[in-house]
Amino acid sequence: MKKILILCLSFFLFNSCAQVVATNSTINDFVMMGVKTNSKANVNYTFKSDLADDHFVLMGSLKATTNANITFKGMLDEYMSSKFLNLSGQDYAIEITLMECDISQKMDTGAGNMLMAMSSYGGEASVISKTKVSVTIKGNGVDEVKIISSSAEENYNTVDNVGMNRIYGNVMNKSYNKVLAVLNGFFESLDI
Repeated sequence: MKKILILCLSFFLFNSCAQVVATNSTINDFVMMGVKTNSKANVNYTFKSDLADDHFVLMGSLKATTNANITFKGMLDEYMSSKFLNLSGQDYAIEITLMECDISQKMDTGAGNMLMAMSSYGGEASVISKTKVSVTIKGNGVDEVKIISSSAEENYNTVDNVGMNRIYGNVMNKSYNKVLAVLNGFFESLDI
């Protein structure tokens, strides 16, 4: 009986630690509506990431793996193919590097909120996602480097049946969409 109990607990622990944050890769409609297609510029763009493929974030006390690189690159590819008609040209070389993707969870540790968290009403908490991207543009007299930082936050009640994976994925998506909106404004400021 003891072995079965140990086996069950081990199975539970290993499965509970193997969380994966699944991020929605949909670009916000308002971001896409603000994109003015450039049919004149011939752009060659590359994506790089300073994050490991097995990028980890803390989900409460658990360590979770994100799909940050794949998701951001997918969104960026969609944005770039909407912005520029020719992505195999030599007018501009654009390098976009995902430098940081940090997600943290915070909860008010005041006595009232802690008591509410232990009750059936739940306590108030939030998840914050911070993203930092480097953009380098060279060509046609342009030699610019810009660091884009964005963040997003989502508040929730600890008794809501919304999974932490979904909450984390939502804030990552919001943060990425903000990066794309700022990137779009940066291109327009350079008439690209």
